[in-house]
Amino acid sequence: MRNVLRFAVLLPIGAIVSACSAPAQIGGLGAVPQMQAGHARALLSKSWMKPAASSDDLVYVSNADGEVTVYDYATQALVGVLAAFETPRGECVDRSGNIYIADAGTDEIYEYAHGGTKAIKTLDDSPNEPNECSVDPTTGNLAVANLEGGSSKQGSIALYARASGKPTLYIDASIGSFAGCAYDDKGSLLTSGHEGSSNASLFAWLPPHGSALVNINVPGPKSGWMWFGISGIQWDGQFFALDDGGDGVYQVALIHGQPYWVSQTQFDNRYAGSAEYGIYDPNPKRQGKEILVGFNDESYSSGVDYYPYPAGGESGPTFTHGIDDPFAISISLAK
Repeated sequence: MRNVLRFAVLLPIGAIVSACSAPAQIGGLGAVPQMQAGHARALLSKSWMKPAASSDDLVYVSNADGEVTVYDYATQALVGVLAAFETPRGECVDRSGNIYIADAGTDEIYEYAHGGTKAIKTLDDSPNEPNECSVDPTTGNLAVANLEGGSSKQGSIALYARASGKPTLYIDASIGSFAGCAYDDKGSLLTSGHEGSSNASLFAWLPPHGSALVNINVPGPKSGWMWFGISGIQWDGQFFALDDGGDGVYQVALIHGQPYWVSQTQFDNRYAGSAEYGIYDPNPKRQGKEILVGFNDESYSSGVDYYPYPAGGESGPTFTHGIDDPFAISISLAK
């Protein structure tokens, strides 16, 4: 792993500082208008939610078909669908149970109330490409990890004060594209990303009320460990859990900006693929007790498995209905 400890470049975007942006028709007789897939889906799909769902703990899964499917956590029953997204990716939940969904197709972040079917707020993240998000439990600030791509030439961490308004953008000279981010219970933000076409993961953290990202070297289970393909980060109630899209997650501690290796959770049943995961943590002062992991198996079926956490091992309940190549999973607790 690269042994680096550098200060990142900070770009506050109220006014963005530059550092390093009609449907088609088929011609001829009887021409019919053509529209983008996302717009066509909006006409064919409609969001719905069972009325009783708002009183239950809910599991939200973003899918490759542009839908976010919603399940009862306890029974695994499909209780709703949020439709009309283009490319839903990362998700995160605030202390009120509101869920934020990052849509890389529209470059927007949509906020839904627990069990709601209509967005109560939309944040414009353009020209950035949002991939993952996290809400600071101490301030309500929303952090969004933006990939390098689209009309944005530089990945960034977009910080929305109290999850509203225009963001402040934090960029890093070493991390060209940000894949994941997560707050701990004290308001420290850990981020992951990579540079260019490299799959080697790099890390930085933003201290509470900090003004710049700080690059850090996160140790692994053995000397000389290098991280690759970290696609998501979650706070499990006690540690940061890093996801490499494989068959396990890795717990690390971050104490006053100093990272420490803790342990690993292994999943025995199947390869998780590229899907991120959600940790069930009904008591924020304790470590979560269950982890939900998306999968795509050899028969090309998709679903979500439940595993004990942090023990891992064999899975328990599972559901597949409505799942299509899942990307992210989040759990919103009933209030």
